[in-house]
Amino acid sequence: MRRRKILIAIAFLGTILLICLAISWFSDPFRHFGSSDIPALVTPSGNIQALTFGGGNKEQGQITFGSKEPVQPSTRVSKPFNILVLGIDARADELSRSDVIMVVHVIPDLREATIVSVPRDTRVYIEGVGYTKINHAHYLGEQRGGSREGTEEVLQTVSNFLQIPIHYYVKTNFSGFMNLINSLDGVEVKLDQDVLLKGTHKQLSAGVQHINGEEALKLIRERWAFSNGDFGRQNEQFKILRSVAQRLLAPDQIWKTIAMLPDLKKDLVDTNFTDTDLLSLVRLFKGVDSEDLKYIQIPGKSGYEEDPLLNKKLYYWLPDSEEVQKIMTINFQ
Repeated sequence: MRRRKILIAIAFLGTILLICLAISWFSDPFRHFGSSDIPALVTPSGNIQALTFGGGNKEQGQITFGSKEPVQPSTRVSKPFNILVLGIDARADELSRSDVIMVVHVIPDLREATIVSVPRDTRVYIEGVGYTKINHAHYLGEQRGGSREGTEEVLQTVSNFLQIPIHYYVKTNFSGFMNLINSLDGVEVKLDQDVLLKGTHKQLSAGVQHINGEEALKLIRERWAFSNGDFGRQNEQFKILRSVAQRLLAPDQIWKTIAMLPDLKKDLVDTNFTDTDLLSLVRLFKGVDSEDLKYIQIPGKSGYEEDPLLNKKLYYWLPDSEEVQKIMTINFQ
């Protein structure tokens, strides 16, 4: 009887070990992301009209954080892929617009990522509509067929604007974002200036601040407090994203993060990442350094143009398409 119990225990432990080895093998990031081409969800559709503003000085050029130079494709082993990060301003009984739009370009074998932030007021061409704000794309799609249609419209619009394929997407809303921050017991962010959080009497002082989910949400939505407007807001969005990534991927946190993945995924409105995809991504960027994350903003200038949806002039961020093309060519190879 005792021998039988020992054999059963050995068999059980052996089974657990085999399962762990199988999970480790399938989630190995270089095998998972590098063994075959990752199919694109969307690719740029044809005959997209270009938009280049005429004369005048650019208000904002390319802003870059992270010092590593792009590595030529010929030196790479795995193929890069692109992730759309989408934050929507979902409210009860209202259609949603995109409040945060970022595209992350991942090079697996180099463990590096380039993040391009697209201002929500960027004037882009949406098929069947004309030139309008990029944050209208989700609204238009959701109006036609719900949340999934909203995602698909943004995916295609961003792909057309940046002229890149998109392979994965992550979409969250206000409550999901706050839950994520609070599940980490808050995050630290370094502010370049004092910021009065809208709708509160709380002011965050310049310097390193530890903020909770509600404070983080107000910070990423605030733009009037910054001297450079929406670009200051985008900077804070990137800083918080970087802080979350470094917190989740710290070597001494990694196993806790893996255990948290099911709960973290519940805070997403939608994603096409599988559990194995997420596990591989966590393993890929374990111990990520700030120098491995390069951040770029869209160059252009402010302006007012007629909007085909509201039939009146609206404020826009007018992108310089030639500069955007250069940025994408250099950094998204």
